[in-house]
Amino acid sequence: MAIGEGFMSSAGLIFFLFGIGAFMNVVIKSKSMEAAVGGLLKKTKGKEIMIIPILMIFFAAGGTVYGMAEETLVFYAILVPVFLLAGFDSLTAVFTILLGAGVGVAASTVNPFAIGAAIDAIPGVTTSLGDGMMFRFISVAIFASLAISFVMIRAKKIQQGK
Repeated sequence: MAIGEGFMSSAGLIFFLFGIGAFMNVVIKSKSMEAAVGGLLKKTKGKEIMIIPILMIFFAAGGTVYGMAEETLVFYAILVPVFLLAGFDSLTAVFTILLGAGVGVAASTVNPFAIGAAIDAIPGVTTSLGDGMMFRFISVAIFASLAISFVMIRAKKIQQGK
């Protein structure tokens, strides 16, 4: 009975996971991410460094909204060659993805896996997803700014050959 009841009580979360999986599958199969990053690389010709904050904000948003961490694995294969073409090293691509998603997850604003599960896990606690949300938004903004600054400073050094 416990397995069935567990599935029933977590039906919303399970449905959400299937939805995210379907979304990621469509993105991968349609090659829309490759096209978007390729277009971004063409538009930033000469200012390739601007790819870093754009992508890190995208990953931080995914991390803070739905806990995008393991889902970023597919982006390594896509972005490492793009970063190498832009004159960076592979570690810059790794930092962009890992730190971008990591700061989002660390300061989860509405992440149902971190915030929602924590609220549901403690019986008798009368709190909601909105409690402390402003603090979480400020935290993700500060963490993302620091991470973006770190990666961009490092990327400039790599481009200059230092």
